[in-house]
Amino acid sequence: MVKLMIVSIRSGNKLERVRQILENSGKDVIITDKESLNMLVEGKILGKNFKGSLYLFNFSSPEEDSLKLFTISKPDEVLICDEAGRLEAFSRFIRLVPGLKISEC
Repeated sequence: MVKLMIVSIRSGNKLERVRQILENSGKDVIITDKESLNMLVEGKILGKNFKGSLYLFNFSSPEEDSLKLFTISKPDEVLICDEAGRLEAFSRFIRLVPGLKISEC
């Protein structure tokens, strides 16, 4: 089962929530933006022991990138943590896909 996490955060509260989710997960796929990635690395949430895949979202062509990232990850379940709203294009795309289990943090 592939779990896809869309992470765009700006506060410590959501950072802690992402930490809790990742501690109990396996080889997940994370799609994030540069600012959130910096927070995840500085908070020591992502590092050498991360077993999943990590992708930075391309803001120059959000529709194309959304389709490409979805096709690559082929998720069964999606967790959306888009507090900052920077990944809204991808979040909207995901919500249109039928049959996916979608939750928000």
